[in-house]
Amino acid sequence: MGLAVAGAAGLLGRRVMAALAAADLDAAVVDATGTERGDTAGHQVAEVLVWLSPIGEEAPGPDGTGTADATGVAPTAPFALADRLGVAHVVLLSSAYVYGLRSDHPVPLTEAAPVRPPTEVAFVAAKAAAEAAGRRWAGASGRSLTVLRPVVTVGEASGSWFRGSGWAPLGAASLEACAPVQFLHLDDAASAVVVACEQRPDGAYNVAPDGWLSHDELVALAGPVRRVPLPGKVGEQAVVAQAAATAGSTDTARLALAVTSQPCVVSNDRLRSLGWEPRHSNAEAYVLADAGGPLARLTPAQRQVLPFAAVAGVVAAAGVAVWQVLRRRR
Repeated sequence: MGLAVAGAAGLLGRRVMAALAAADLDAAVVDATGTERGDTAGHQVAEVLVWLSPIGEEAPGPDGTGTADATGVAPTAPFALADRLGVAHVVLLSSAYVYGLRSDHPVPLTEAAPVRPPTEVAFVAAKAAAEAAGRRWAGASGRSLTVLRPVVTVGEASGSWFRGSGWAPLGAASLEACAPVQFLHLDDAASAVVVACEQRPDGAYNVAPDGWLSHDELVALAGPVRRVPLPGKVGEQAVVAQAAATAGSTDTARLALAVTSQPCVVSNDRLRSLGWEPRHSNAEAYVLADAGGPLARLTPAQRQVLPFAAVAGVVAAAGVAVWQVLRRRR
C-alpha cells in the first residue's frame, strides 16, 4: 500500500514517518501541491493521503503537533490534493478541541458530541472547517475519510515551548482552578496515524491517553515552584501574556487558557476498538515534556507518584514526603 504524507517535516510528521517505516508502510512526502519532497524515488502509487498540515513546522504550534499552518490554507486543500493524487482514502489530522470548550461538557466526551469549535481560536476553527469539507468530499466522491482528533500532544522535543505555553501547570496554576486536562505523547499520536492507514476506518476518532489529570495532579507534577494563584480575569490575562510571549502565538495562549478553564477531555474507546493502545499515560507524557522542570532529577516513573499523593489528600506534604521515600529507594 502506498501512502502520501503532507506535513512530514513537522514535529509530529517526523514521528509519523518513522512509525510508518517501522510498520513497513511505503510513504512518500508531498506538499500541498502534490510535489514530492526528499528522496522518495521508487515508492508505490499512493492509495492513502495522510494530511497533517500543508508543509509541517518545527515549532510545536498551538496544540504541540507542529501543524499551526493549518490556518493558512483553504479547508478544501487536503481534498483537492487527494483528487490530484487519485487516492481512495484520506487520514485528516484535526483536533479534540473542535468539540468546543463548554462548562456543560460531559466528562469524557465521545465522538457523538457535536462539533462546536471556539471561534476565538483560529487554529481550531480551521480544523473544524477542514473536517466539514472532508465530509462533503467523501459524500460526493464515494471515497472514505478518517478524522483523528488528538488532545494537546507533547514529548521530549516539546522542551521550553511546553513550560511556557500555558499548557503546563506553571500557566494553569496562575488560575484559581483548572479543568481536567489530557497530554498525548507524540509517539502515541503517530501510532494512531499508522492504525488509520492500515485499517482505513470511516469517521472521527479521538486520540488521547486513558483518563486525565486534575488541577491538583498537575500542580503536583510541576514540583516545588513558586506560584501565586490569581483570581478571575487577572489570572487569565497572566496565562495569555506568558504563553504568547514564550510560544510566540496568541492562538497557543487562547487555546491553552480555554482548555484549562473549561472541561474538554475525550474518550479513546472508539480508537481502542481498532486495536490502538497508548503507550504513555497523561502523567508520563507531561513529565517527558517537562524534562527541565524543578523535579528533573527524578525519573519519569518517580515523578508520576506525586499527583497520586496529592489526590489522596496530602497535597501540602506530598513533595517532601514522596521525595524522601524516593531517595531511600535509589
